Amino acid sequence: MSGVLALFSGINAGALPYNIDYLVVGGGGAGGYAAGYAGGGGAGGFRSDVKTIEPNTVYVVTIGAGAAGRNTTGGSVRGGASSFDGFESAGGGSGDATGGCCAQSGGSGGGGSGSSVGAYPGAAGNSPATSPSQGYPGGNGAYIPELATGRPGGGGGAGGAGRSSPPYPNHDYGAGGPGADWNSQGPFAGGGAPAFGSSGGSGAGGTASPATANTGSGGGGGYSVGGSSAAGGNGGSGVVILKIPASDYSRTYTGPATATPSGDYVYLKFTGSGSYTG
Repeated sequence: MSGVLALFSGINAGALPYNIDYLVVGGGGAGGYAAGYAGGGGAGGFRSDVKTIEPNTVYVVTIGAGAAGRNTTGGSVRGGASSFDGFESAGGGSGDATGGCCAQSGGSGGGGSGSSVGAYPGAAGNSPATSPSQGYPGGNGAYIPELATGRPGGGGGAGGAGRSSPPYPNHDYGAGGPGADWNSQGPFAGGGAPAFGSSGGSGAGGTASPATANTGSGGGGGYSVGGSSAAGGNGGSGVVILKIPASDYSRTYTGPATATPSGDYVYLKFTGSGSYTG
């Protein structure tokens, strides 16, 4: 059952409180833009928990937007935070922009850039700090003196840090950190590819490409090299998923969401902001 900005009246709603599992993924960070090779966007924060649902109580869902990639040397913005009843996952940090400052921290951090004039570090993940961690740092940019050029770092993902380029002669363009799965509903929250590097999967953007919507993955890093340039890719919007016992599922929600039965449970996936009523 699905609906867009619709309200479904409840049937078989549970008369007693019941527990649900849930996942909250923030909006992904954007790929950077560099006079050189820019870092990938960090994934949105990836957090899950268990909550007791009270009948006839409304629980608000907020879906964070993915950050917009930019085609200037100023840093791109962070993704938006997502939340369920106040339980929040941060947006991902952007990739670095050479000449600007800097890769930004977030649920997972953005990757640093590299160019012929130097390199910049990746940013911290798990910002603000949560336990367990909601994400990982972006990879550092690297300067390759043997080639008088630089290499970028990948955006951090929910499953690991963005990768930096190894030293010469094993240098490459880095990679986004891997994403993570939850109850076979994903994967989500992969780190964006640095320019000409590899993404962390999970719908993360490749070079100068956007991440897939509702994955919370980072956008791919842009570049400006040898007269050719491309803007950083947009981050993917976030997502919230509720795992509800089928016998307790109220069928009452607002917002763009899809309900999928699976054995003894219903997975209610929100792709935009709304609410669930117990």
